Amino acid sequence: MRFVDRAKDIVIRGGMNIPAAEVEGLVSSHEAVAECGVVGYPDSDLRELEVGSYKLPEPIEIIEALPRNPVGKITKPILREKWAE
Repeated sequence: MRFVDRAKDIVIRGGMNIPAAEVEGLVSSHEAVAECGVVGYPDSDLRELEVGSYKLPEPIEIIEALPRNPVGKITKPILREKWAE
């Protein structure tokens, strides 16, 4: 399987590049998920800990609706801003 997406939609976690589209495809395949958007955000815990990134939990935020632009695409910069603080 190959995913092609924008370079800025790559989540870098513990030095590994993870395509946001790949994670979105996996999450969206669940019957209970209507739609999803995956964005990366700075995580001070991951930078400070000397532990394998696979051992750290992943946050999942459930929101009422995803922000969209006038064309109907998910506005990921708005999602990034929400968790960048």
